[in-house]
Parts: sequence; C-alpha cells; structure tokens
Amino acid sequence: MPQLQAAIYYAREEFDSVRILCAPCSTGDEAYSLGMLAHSNLFDVNRVSIVGVDINSEAIDSCKKGVYSERSLHRLNDNQKNIYFTKRDGKYEIKREMLPRCEFNVANIFDDAIFKLGKFDIIFSRNMMIYFNEEFKLKTVERFHKILSDHGRLYVGHADLVPFTTLYKKHISNRTTYYAKA
Repeated sequence: MPQLQAAIYYAREEFDSVRILCAPCSTGDEAYSLGMLAHSNLFDVNRVSIVGVDINSEAIDSCKKGVYSERSLHRLNDNQKNIYFTKRDGKYEIKREMLPRCEFNVANIFDDAIFKLGKFDIIFSRNMMIYFNEEFKLKTVERFHKILSDHGRLYVGHADLVPFTTLYKKHISNRTTYYAKA
C-alpha cells in the first residue's frame, strides 16, 4: 500500500491530469485501490484515468464486473466498504461513480498493441517480472520506457528485480522504490 499512496501523492502534486497503467492488473484490486486512494486523498477523480491490462481474459472480465468477496476486502475498514462498495448477496460491487475512470483490456505487454494505449504518468507492474529471465525483464522495462511520460514513474514489486539499464534511475523515497527515466 505505501507504493500506491506514494504514487497518488506524487501524481496529485505533479500532474494536472494523470494516466496510470496497471500491468498486469489481475482482478483489478490494484487499479480500484488506486482509484479509492485518489478519491480519499481529494484528488479530482475527473483528472485521473486508470488502465489495467492483463493477458488473462477471465481476469479482465472479473475487473469489469468489479465484484469482490468479503475476503478480498479484508484490508478495508467498514467505512471504506460503505463508501466504495454496494453489498449484494454476500458480495461487494464497486461503486464506479465514486472513482476515477477505470478501464480494463486484454493485452500482452510484448505485443505492439500496447503502444496504442498511449503514454502513462505512472506504471505499476508488480510481481510480473519474477517469472521472467533477464532477457525478458530487460524487454519489459524497455517497453515500459516507451510508454512512460517524461516525468513518469515505474513502480515494481519488491521481488521484481529490474535489470541494469541506462534507461532508468532508481529512487528510494520514504521506503518506497520507483524508477524514473534517466
């Protein structure tokens, strides 16, 4: 959660409007959490656009539905659940009207179609590169570099080791690590 908060604070201060990419987005937890943080930190949600991509079409369908179990929301308090979800039949459905625009697409970051999504100010790619060899890790960060805005930030998971490249400079701020264009 500290990475998400750091990204929202940075975006609110740095950009008039912000585009955030979550790749992979899995079932949308991270994308919707970013939206909730933007709303709760008084970020004008009309200035925030969140895009989630994943190669798994079932995961994308789940994102689009925005329905979660009680267990999925274990980190939220009751007030947060009431603000951001409607409880129906023992499940929690996201209240989209409270959040920035969140869109979800089936996409592979190694397919050139990813470039059609445009530039992003913040990219989250957590717990994906742990499955890649060094060659694919380097390809991943190179492709992200092409879609990251000049003042953008790349956030990766703690276990994701970013290979050495001159494309990025590693920063650590308030115990949060991110990469900015060099």
